[in-house]
Amino acid sequence: LSEKELVEKANLALHHAKGALGDDTAPDRMSFIGARRLRSGAVVFHLATAAAAEWIRSPKRMDAFLASMGGTSVYKPRAFSVVVEFVPVTFDPSLENTFRTIEDANGMKRGAITQARYIKPLERRNPGQRSAHAIFGFATADGATHAIRHKMFVDGKHVAARKLLSEPICCLKCQQIGVNHSAATCPSIHDVCARC
Repeated sequence: LSEKELVEKANLALHHAKGALGDDTAPDRMSFIGARRLRSGAVVFHLATAAAAEWIRSPKRMDAFLASMGGTSVYKPRAFSVVVEFVPVTFDPSLENTFRTIEDANGMKRGAITQARYIKPLERRNPGQRSAHAIFGFATADGATHAIRHKMFVDGKHVAARKLLSEPICCLKCQQIGVNHSAATCPSIHDVCARC
C-alpha cells in the first residue's frame, strides 16, 4: 500500500474502533495525517495533534484500533534510551519489580521505565566487578529528562545518566566517517588501519 492508502486505512480503522468502543471522548482533529515506511517494513503513523496521540495510547483504545486494522498489526511504543553509568551488578533488569522499585525511589510515575539491559554481556564481566553501565528505556521524554537532570538511585546507589548517542556510520575498509557505503561496496583500493 502507498502512504496515502495506509493513512486512509488507519482513519477507517480508527472510525471503526471508536464505534466499537462507543467512546466519544476523542479530542478535536482526531485523525491520521501521515505515514512513514521504515526499512524494516514497519510503518510509523502520524496523528494530527499530540492530544490525539495521547488519547489513542490507552491500552483499551489501542487494542480496538489494532483489531480494526486487521492482519498482524502490532503497536510498539517509542522508548527514550538513556545510558546509566556505574549501576551496581546486583541490579537485575529481568525482574519487572525492580523497575517499580527504582521508579518509587526516584519519584517517577509507574511505568516510566519500560526496559533495561546491561551494555556488556554478563559472561564478559570480570569476576570481582561491582558496577557496570546499563541502558534504560523510558516511556516518555519527561522520564528520561528527569533521570538525566536529577540522577537516579539504583539498588541504593546514586548513579548518573546521560543521553544515548548513536555512533556515526563508518566504513570498516577506508575508515571514513559519515559515508554512504559499507566495506563491501567501498571504492577504496587499499584497507586502512583504524588505529593508525
